[in-house]
Amino acid sequence: MLLVGGEWKPPCRSWQKLAIVVPYRDRYHHLLQLLDRLHAMLKKQLVHYKIFVVEQLGEGKFNRGRLLNVGVVEALKDQPFDCFVFHDVDLLPEDDRNIYHCNENVHHPISALDEMRYHIMYYNYLGGVLTINRDNVFKANGHSNDYWGWGNEDDDFNARLSSTMEIGLMLTRPPENIGRFKMVRHAKLWRESHG
Repeated sequence: MLLVGGEWKPPCRSWQKLAIVVPYRDRYHHLLQLLDRLHAMLKKQLVHYKIFVVEQLGEGKFNRGRLLNVGVVEALKDQPFDCFVFHDVDLLPEDDRNIYHCNENVHHPISALDEMRYHIMYYNYLGGVLTINRDNVFKANGHSNDYWGWGNEDDDFNARLSSTMEIGLMLTRPPENIGRFKMVRHAKLWRESHG
């Protein structure tokens, strides 16, 4: 049974508690699709999770990094989560075997994105969906709050994580046949880039 506030607990003891942080503004249709997909998938994985939708108000440029940082702070006020999943609202996992989990490394569940002909942009790409344990979020000092508009906050976060690579932090991904994601088109952005 889904608890108030977007939380679900399996009947057995879960080995991790996931805080799923979704930065959001003006994409209600995408949000409904994402929530429907995540609830179905994560229940099958028998994981204890809670979804935090962090909304930016106003018409100014979007600040994804700041919203993710706010999500971490608010989630930790709620309960001591082991694992954070930073999840864009327009990306839907296609395979239930794509386990959302954290270990001592940084895990990027996206191995193949339909918008990229089921590839990823480049090896160190960390955009869209990322799982990272609580300790590593703090070692990287979270995301930068300085990036307004789309892009660069993921590359900056990657640089922050790279500085901790000296202590053995690695980037992991599932096999391409499991780490497949579909990007749901946003009508306004589609018109702006193609119209």
